[in-house]
Amino acid sequence: MVVPPVLAYGDEGYPPQIPPGATMVYTVRIRDINGTSAPAASTEHD
Repeated sequence: MVVPPVLAYGDEGYPPQIPPGATMVYTVRIRDINGTSAPAASTEHD
């Protein structure tokens, strides 16, 4: 999921962790669908 700066922390950011104008990129992993476990996903990290 990609969240542009205008919907995230904007021109101010959240110093020192998030710089001004940062685009936030999230990885979403679905672990359960209707009470049934989803297949195991790889453990990929950036």
